[in-house]
Amino acid sequence: MKDAYDGTLSITKALADYQACLIIVSTHIIEVGEALRDHKRIHFAFMPTVMDGLYPRYM
Repeated sequence: MKDAYDGTLSITKALADYQACLIIVSTHIIEVGEALRDHKRIHFAFMPTVMDGLYPRYM
């Protein structure tokens, strides 16, 4: 997990330098969000998932 953490953190920091665009990064590595919490150019959001039988439904 340490390698995935480092990679996700590095890539997300680099992408945050781009201006005039929207980049969406999705990860299950919660620690990356904690490390980037105070970054001024990163906005955090979540998309809840509800299972509808065997299929995920996004709210």
